[in-house]
Amino acid sequence: MQQTAQTATNPNGTPTDSDALVIFGVSGDLAKKMTFVSLYKLAERGLLKVPFIGVAFTDWSDEEFKAHALQSIKDCGQKVDSGVWDAMSAKMTYVQGDYTKDETYQAVKAKLGDAKNPLFYLEIPPGLFLTAVQGLHAAGLTENARVVIEKPFGYDYDSAVKLYGQLSQMLNEEQIYRIDHYLGKNAIQDIMVWRFSNRMFEPIWNSAHVESVQITMAESFDVADRGSFYDRVGALKDVVQNHIMQIIGLLSMDPPSTATPAAIHAQQLHAFESMRPIEPSDYVRGQYTGYHDVEGVAEGSTTETFVAIKLYIDSWRWAGVPFFIRTGKNLGCTATEAVVVYKRPPLQLFKETGCPHPERNRLRFRFGHGDDGVQMQVQALDPSSQMASKPVVLNVDFSEALGEEKLPYEQLLGDALQGIATRFATQKIIEGTWIALSKILANPGPALEYAPGTMGPRESDALIEHYGGWIAPVGSKSDQPA
Repeated sequence: MQQTAQTATNPNGTPTDSDALVIFGVSGDLAKKMTFVSLYKLAERGLLKVPFIGVAFTDWSDEEFKAHALQSIKDCGQKVDSGVWDAMSAKMTYVQGDYTKDETYQAVKAKLGDAKNPLFYLEIPPGLFLTAVQGLHAAGLTENARVVIEKPFGYDYDSAVKLYGQLSQMLNEEQIYRIDHYLGKNAIQDIMVWRFSNRMFEPIWNSAHVESVQITMAESFDVADRGSFYDRVGALKDVVQNHIMQIIGLLSMDPPSTATPAAIHAQQLHAFESMRPIEPSDYVRGQYTGYHDVEGVAEGSTTETFVAIKLYIDSWRWAGVPFFIRTGKNLGCTATEAVVVYKRPPLQLFKETGCPHPERNRLRFRFGHGDDGVQMQVQALDPSSQMASKPVVLNVDFSEALGEEKLPYEQLLGDALQGIATRFATQKIIEGTWIALSKILANPGPALEYAPGTMGPRESDALIEHYGGWIAPVGSKSDQPA
């Protein structure tokens, strides 16, 4: 397999900072809602000092491109400092073009001028990933470049392997940055820090002490104007294969030998290689009532808007511990969280006649909007009793304790500009997630109807009934993504 490009490094072996940023798809919704404001935040912190070239099919001048970017930043609620914006916009230029035409990439090349180590961000539909890289390669722009590719990377194992095989003719693995904004959330990465920087947790982070793990990613709003896109993808590919699997990787990985990307990725890969392919009997699909009325949804569509899954990781640490997943649209609340449920104590010492058995200890990671944090449910003496216990919750609010965190794309694009690959999935990790889903992709089963405002079809309760049932998430109705 021929690779004709490489990643630029400094004499000491560290990655070279990118000297230009080129974003394909700057007229799209993602750029409007997330990318421009994230770049502004980087500029505000003095971390966006390179030329920024936007590329799209929209017929804009440079000034119209800048005006669109500025309005997008303001629409996100960001207060704009004129000095920061003037410095940022002075480096912004625009290329109008068709991604399938050679002249588009020649125009990008001309705009790049003397830049040697550009970062290309493909914020475009998946069907154009290969086309864009081929265009960049033909224009001689892939040498020493980094290429950030949006999700999804393939739509199953075979397509992910095929896409990588095609890209690897022009790029090596170190040049490809597969972006998932969930890995840019500090609360997600804090799983690893919480585990490996606090000695009290790691000794009980295994099958000897953990009974089960629950992950919920619920959204109280419906598919809305994403009908055409969503109907081709569904909940399993939209969030489980990427967002939720990455959470599981951080929850289940063994301690890395160092904090380098290679060491961290090696332990995450081990977790995915140990993951047992999910059986169709451990999979429940649902579709909310009224989904067929959404514009863009095919008549008679069986696309799922809800999934519930039970999976196992056959490693020494996690053998026999079920990981439960549920995610969906039009549910009773909006929340994203992971709950580690511990086994009961071996003996009930503090009991009185008629007193309930103490509830299990829980460690709950919250990954929401503005309520990121950790909760620990422990037992304490019930003051109304002689010696019975009751559950109490110890709460850490990250925003209150740690201050404002970076936006996910602010973190990820800043990392990519510096060549820091820790928060980007490798090809082997992507393949591991697809292998885990292979059986249920091949044999998905029916999409069971559920009422909007509930937590999915009742059949999903059977997956977890022997483990105390689903734990109610800490959340409320919201129109913000989970």
